[in-house]
Amino acid sequence: MGDERTEPALWAEEADVLEKLEKLDLIYEIDRLETESAVIFARLMQAYVEAFGEEVLDIAERMRWETGVRIGRRMAADFEDDPAFGLDKNFTQAWTKSPVWSRFCICEYPVTEWGRFETCCLRCVYGHAFHRLKAEKIGLAYCTIDAAIAEGCHPRIHMYWKQCMHKGDPVCYQVREVLPEPQELRLRSEEYGWRSLRNLPRMGDSEVKSQGGV
Repeated sequence: MGDERTEPALWAEEADVLEKLEKLDLIYEIDRLETESAVIFARLMQAYVEAFGEEVLDIAERMRWETGVRIGRRMAADFEDDPAFGLDKNFTQAWTKSPVWSRFCICEYPVTEWGRFETCCLRCVYGHAFHRLKAEKIGLAYCTIDAAIAEGCHPRIHMYWKQCMHKGDPVCYQVREVLPEPQELRLRSEEYGWRSLRNLPRMGDSEVKSQGGV
């Protein structure tokens, strides 16, 4: 009788485990597709660089930055009355409580204070993909979208990197904070974009093919 009473509970637990495992297939597919998109972008830009020189990365970087600003402005209403509220809702809460993000981009969150959000990314498909292709400068251009999204939300939101995988660091450490005064919304390539590595050689390992033969 004791065994019969526990069977429904066991079945429910097994069903829960199976449901979670099935969801992982979607995570793996997103992971693969994001890696593939980064590889496609890197190889396209490598071809342009070989044909026209590194300065073409200014165009790619500007495109990514402007895309990020547009995304940020779509969230701007949450920041109007209190930028710290918008930061908490759209970044701190959205990232730390997202099961998809926690698997797709594995991060630690050293600081989650009101008005300040710090992330330490331990695994990033973009960082790994660009490094394998020796395309760190292209990776920096690609990832300017992160700063643009944050700073496009409100003039008092500022983002910067303490560490960056594209610059040889083992992690990407990003800081998003509320400033006491508004700042100019502009692309700062010399600080965090491809021009911050302009005169340095490629650092990656070797050319490799991504999943799907891309």
